[in-house]
Amino acid sequence: MKSKNCEQGNIHLIGIPLQKRGAILERSMKALDKARKLLKYEKRVDIVVIEAQDFFVIPKLGIGGSAVGKSCIEVKIDFSRKDLRKIIEVELPSTIYHELAHLVREGSVGYGNTLLDSFVSEGISCFVEKSILPNRKIPYIQKIKNEHKLWDKAKKLLGKTKYNYSEWFFGSGKLPNWTGYRLGYLIVEGFAKGNDISLAELSRLDSKAILKGGKLL
Repeated sequence: MKSKNCEQGNIHLIGIPLQKRGAILERSMKALDKARKLLKYEKRVDIVVIEAQDFFVIPKLGIGGSAVGKSCIEVKIDFSRKDLRKIIEVELPSTIYHELAHLVREGSVGYGNTLLDSFVSEGISCFVEKSILPNRKIPYIQKIKNEHKLWDKAKKLLGKTKYNYSEWFFGSGKLPNWTGYRLGYLIVEGFAKGNDISLAELSRLDSKAILKGGKLL
């Protein structure tokens, strides 16, 4: 394992090919610094980048990320892919932007317990990604067939704390894959269009306030 020590956290590389370590460290540090400034986040953040098999990452991207607790971002990369350069240069920073937004929210209002909270939390992270990298096509927020009907179904369940997360976000049941990400992004985008608000403020705003203050579909 190789680590890079920083004043406000460390970057740990686990199983990363030697020839890729420099690029991973550079991209990770730059992305974290940029996201910190935009989201006004000064607390400690550790990033762990792990070499992973293909079934541990998003197939279309070759990478997967998660926010762990309130201070850690875990990133898994499939280094066997032919598009590895794009993954390191584009997808790695984008993943860090997304996951740092989760840490910011977790450290303020929290991820939340309801379906609405999950929609908004993921929607904010996706909106942060899209705001920083506007030309990047994010697969999990692309338009879904019959999304108006999906929203009608979701509206009846927004206040529920018991729901099938995997079905709403990963299409494990009857719903299309990434439905929750798409609807969450639309909720947040609708709010942001009608309100003059920074990414830092948006990341810390209550889910109900975001839903109430925006327009969706």
